[in-house]
Amino acid sequence: MSTDGTTHSEIAKVEQPTVTQIEEFLLQGIGAALDSRLGRGPCGIVRAVADNYPGDVRPAPNIVAQAVWGLVVRGLAYFDFTSDNGSVLPSSPENWWIYPTARGLATRSAQINPDMPQGYLEQFVRDIPQASEIVQKYVKEALETYSQRCYMACAVMLGVAAEAAFFELIDSFGTYPELDDAKKKSFDSTQHSYSQIRKEFIKRFEACRADIPYLVKENIDIQLTAIFELIRKYRNDTGHPTGFIMDRGSCFLSLIAFVEAAKRLYALKGFFEHKAYDENM
Repeated sequence: MSTDGTTHSEIAKVEQPTVTQIEEFLLQGIGAALDSRLGRGPCGIVRAVADNYPGDVRPAPNIVAQAVWGLVVRGLAYFDFTSDNGSVLPSSPENWWIYPTARGLATRSAQINPDMPQGYLEQFVRDIPQASEIVQKYVKEALETYSQRCYMACAVMLGVAAEAAFFELIDSFGTYPELDDAKKKSFDSTQHSYSQIRKEFIKRFEACRADIPYLVKENIDIQLTAIFELIRKYRNDTGHPTGFIMDRGSCFLSLIAFVEAAKRLYALKGFFEHKAYDENM
């Protein structure tokens, strides 16, 4: 037991690398400098990760095993069982090698990557801490359905996340001091539809654009359009039997685009909230 009362097992638990961290380490190493032969028991890939992972704590074998299977299940890595070393006998699993797929190779340089859902979600929360739990919940659902290759469901969840984020912006915009009471009522979601509120927002937003700091409003029209398109195309079209089809590539790009659009949306939300606060002081 340590001097602060923490047991050694608790310390080890805190310091143990996560499955996501090992997945990221594997993707950088398999097919490159890391010996990625499957091996048997604690040998092979388990030993290679333990010997090469940076830090003082060696990843537990079960964490490495979960990371390997996580990459395989998501199509980021595969087992190569074609190497027979010249033998006429079938290759033993301990001689199989783990290599990245083309998708796995693409993740090596990605800043935020939907194919690494836990890392994506953690980065999303770090970049946009203002996002509510409900927005985070829908983003998580979108990532889970994306990982399961349910791209239509992913599109709907992403569209709902965009809609939820937009209405959070509207809640702040409705407190903007430059709006009179009559205009503020036009943003009441209990009395008006999304399409009516969106039209009112676009019209009223122009009147306050000059007050918004440049870093917040730079390319804001592009980011707002991205949000509106996610709502229209994914939340509405995909959520109804219109024949709209989604594929992996579209979901991948949309998940990345949503992060950038949401950053600007919440920066704008913060601006309106500060203006309302200053007015009431």
